[in-house]
Amino acid sequence: MSSSPPKFIESTENSNGNVSFSARILLSLLEAEILVGTEDCGSIGTFLKEVETQKNAKLALSEVEEGCSDRVLVVESEDAENVCEALAKILECFTGDDEIMEKLLQNDHKFHFLKILLPTPTESDFEKVTNKNKLTTVRLLFSNSETSAIIGKNGAVIKKLMDDNDVRILASKHCLPDSEDRVLEVQGLPFSISQTWLQISQLDMESTSENSSNGKRSERMYFPHLAKALRGSNDRSAEFKSTVMIPEEFVGALVGRGGNRIANLRKYTKTKILIEHQDNAKEKSTQERTFTIVGNLERNVQIAEKMLFNNLKTERERRQNYSSEKSPETSSSS
Repeated sequence: MSSSPPKFIESTENSNGNVSFSARILLSLLEAEILVGTEDCGSIGTFLKEVETQKNAKLALSEVEEGCSDRVLVVESEDAENVCEALAKILECFTGDDEIMEKLLQNDHKFHFLKILLPTPTESDFEKVTNKNKLTTVRLLFSNSETSAIIGKNGAVIKKLMDDNDVRILASKHCLPDSEDRVLEVQGLPFSISQTWLQISQLDMESTSENSSNGKRSERMYFPHLAKALRGSNDRSAEFKSTVMIPEEFVGALVGRGGNRIANLRKYTKTKILIEHQDNAKEKSTQERTFTIVGNLERNVQIAEKMLFNNLKTERERRQNYSSEKSPETSSSS
């Protein structure tokens, strides 16, 4: 009896029971316009249709949502190589043209998840790059558990991905609104980025996935949409959420003795702060714990998030100062 196919990240099964691979890309409206043109009319556009045909891949682009500044492009195929090649072809559209690259660089994003956090790339940042105009940055979407696996224990997996493919990678600390998806920024040559995705697609995610037992994804997938309630609304049915990743070594200090510190933070900000169980973090082979902040007012969630990061920063500095003060004593006694 043949063994069942291995579990692949972002893989699904189509109606024929075959494993299907998909890459999900978070695009700004400008980036989507570059790909499909200004006369979208619900179509994926001539260029993307050509990519579908040439690379034997299926492409789907989310519709423009009123009030939203982002769209999601999905590239799917039964063959991971097809997705890889299609992804490279798509990313080439954002390189080589000085005018387009300048527009992308100057594009001001209201939706903060669209803001590229990696520094503007230069040739010196990469071993195999001689022309910075060939470089680009893409926002790939992965679930929270997948992102943790991509980072790996002590960052080992993400470091290998960067070294193997000559790219820079940065994972967002927070999940996208109303979802368990995080953004993985990948920067480099289009071919190198596509090879990075291909390498990720070959990772065995079964041990870290939070999918249900029937193989269906249980983590909420992101799609462009308006918030359920207006910013600052007192509607008790509204819910705002932020996910913060805290290094394991600082969890105890941020929680406080008997949980008093985190309890005070909850009370002051009028939010719920849920802390991932330590056993779950160990199962995911990560050195971070997930703090989930939930509240009815977005500003309260933002305040709690800011205070949590400030507490983390203060604790880091306290430990650094303690180490600095201790070092001279050690050297003098010796």
